[in-house]
Amino acid sequence: MIKKGKKVIAKDVKVCSTVFSKSMGLRFKKIRDGEAYVFPFEVSRRMIMDMFFVFCPIDIVLLDENFRVVEFNQNFLPFSIYISTNKASFAVELPKGSVKKNEIELGDILTINV
Repeated sequence: MIKKGKKVIAKDVKVCSTVFSKSMGLRFKKIRDGEAYVFPFEVSRRMIMDMFFVFCPIDIVLLDENFRVVEFNQNFLPFSIYISTNKASFAVELPKGSVKKNEIELGDILTINV
């Protein structure tokens, strides 16, 4: 489960921790409301993400090692590339519109329980 304060952002959380699961992510899949994909990284880094073979737009939220929001990308379009400005330890993929709907802002702290 992913929460912002007491507000539930996603109930169904899939953690992509292996090289294979990180490289596949949402490829050839569709993300549903209430679902999230979390990508943990051992070292904080700038993220380079692509949407090749992901057929629906999504929102990306980047978190530091303390789960604080350091950057987000709303409406990340299929077959595009995104390079973050800031370093992050976690990338969270959410359905399109999740950032706005849940009023996620820079500096917010998200709680992730899997």
